[in-house]
Amino acid sequence: MNKYHVTDIELYTTEMGDGDPEWMLCDQEVYVLNQRCLGRWEAKNENDLLDQIFNFSGFPVETMTYKTNNKTISYPFYGEVSND
Repeated sequence: MNKYHVTDIELYTTEMGDGDPEWMLCDQEVYVLNQRCLGRWEAKNENDLLDQIFNFSGFPVETMTYKTNNKTISYPFYGEVSND
């Protein structure tokens, strides 16, 4: 198991409530949900980390920044753009 420290996260909550304001999360609820996912996690790999966060929150990760092995990694990873 590897240790991950999630420092920034945004969960994909935009389809919650299917556009019906009565069932949608308010901004404060989304903020609290994102904040609860910050911190330390133990996972086998990045996919396992994503699964654990989904199982914990009930929402998939849209974007995330985490640290592992003294490296800061952003998800999703957009590789360098090549002009070839």
